[in-house]
Amino acid sequence: MIEFGISEEERMIGETAKKFADDHLRKKEREHEKLRSFSEQTRKEYLRLGFDRMSLPESDGGMDLPFTVEMTMLKILAESDPTAPFALSPWGPAARWLTTTPQGKKILANQSQGAVAFADNNLTFSDNTVSGIIPWLPCPEPNWIALIRNEHIALINKPNIKEIKGINCGLRASGAVEIIFKDTFYEPCGNAQDAQLLLNESRLFAASIMIGAARDSYNYAAQYTQERVAFGKPIAHHQGLAFALMNTVTSINAADKLLTMAALTMTDKAAIANAYCFANKVASDAADCGVQALGGHGYIHEHPVEKRMRDIRAIAALYGGIFEAEDAVISDILTMNDAMEVA
Repeated sequence: MIEFGISEEERMIGETAKKFADDHLRKKEREHEKLRSFSEQTRKEYLRLGFDRMSLPESDGGMDLPFTVEMTMLKILAESDPTAPFALSPWGPAARWLTTTPQGKKILANQSQGAVAFADNNLTFSDNTVSGIIPWLPCPEPNWIALIRNEHIALINKPNIKEIKGINCGLRASGAVEIIFKDTFYEPCGNAQDAQLLLNESRLFAASIMIGAARDSYNYAAQYTQERVAFGKPIAHHQGLAFALMNTVTSINAADKLLTMAALTMTDKAAIANAYCFANKVASDAADCGVQALGGHGYIHEHPVEKRMRDIRAIAALYGGIFEAEDAVISDILTMNDAMEVA
C-alpha cells in the first residue's frame, strides 16, 4: 500500500530545509547568480545540516532516510533557488552510488566535489579512454565526473575543465563549466544495473528540483494575479487566466504524487522515466504560465518567474534529457507493461 501522508521525519526535514532556505537562499538568489557562486557560510551550513547525506547508510555517516524524504528537502530548497542543490552538494545525485565502491567511499570521506553526467553521442569511447566535450555542467570545480553509460559507470578523476564566464541560461550560481576529454582515462565502475540505478536517482533528483521550482513559480503568479487589478477586479478572476492557473497547480500536484510513487520503487526504470517525463513537461509548462501570468513583467529581474523558467529548462537537459527518458517509457508501452505498477 502506498502512503502519501507526511511522516514525522519529512515534517522535521521540511522545517529545517524551510529555515535554511529562508535564511540563506530566499531573496539572495539574484546576488548568488551575479557572483556565480554561494557563500562559504551557506555551503558549510548545508553540509552541517547533513542535506548531502540524508539517504546514506549510517555506516557511511548518513541518516539512512528514505529517498522520498530527501526529495522533500530538494523541493523545498528549489522553491527558493533551484541552483542550490547542484552548487551546494559535493556530489549531487551520486551520494548513494558512491557508498558502493572503494573509490566512492574515499570521495565521500574527503567530501570531494564532483558531478554526474550522461554519456551522450558527443562522447566517443575507446578501451578505457573517452574523448569529446560536455559543453555545460552545473558544478563549480569538479574533481571527478561519473559518466553514466549503458554498460557501466565511467569514473574520471581530475577532468580537464574550462570555466564558462559568459552568460548562460539557467543555474548560473552553480559556477558552470565545460568538460573537455581528449583520450582521457576512465575507471569502469559497476555494471549496467549500477548505471541504471544512478540514472534513476539522477532523474528523481532533477525532477524533484523542477517540481519545487514550478510550485514557486505558480505561487508567485497566483499571488501577483490576486493583487494586480484590471477592469475593476483582480486579473486572477478573469476566466482565461483562472483556468490556466487551475490547470497548472493541478498538474504540479499530480506530477508530485507520481514522482513520489515512482521513488518508492527506485529500481523500476520505466516508472521513474515516466514520472520524470511528466514532471519535466509539467514544470516547463508551469514556468511558462508563471511568466505569461505577469505579462511583460514576467521577463524582468524584479520577479523570480523568469529565473524559474530558465532554471527549469536547464535542469530538463541534464541526465539524458526528456528524449532519452521517453525511450524507456515507449519500450514499456510496446511490451504492454504498466510503467507505474508498484508491487
